[in-house]
Amino acid sequence: MDIKLRLTQREKQILKLLCEGKTNSQMARNLQISPKTVESNLTRVYRKLGVNNRVAAVAAYFVELNREKIKGNPYIEVCLERGWI
Repeated sequence: MDIKLRLTQREKQILKLLCEGKTNSQMARNLQISPKTVESNLTRVYRKLGVNNRVAAVAAYFVELNREKIKGNPYIEVCLERGWI
């Protein structure tokens, strides 16, 4: 799964801000869009990543970025198999 290829430019911006720990309001101010638009973008990001919350989205992104480094780690493999990340 190549997350960056599956997300639009705006969704990538939202995910980056999410990884920085920004709230919806902070994202909206930063991107000069409404909080409702942020929520819509987050919903699409979650759907594309196959997750249902902020923490899982950040974890999925982290795993994807570090896939080669964590490959073979038995703890990570179990989490991936069980769909926890």
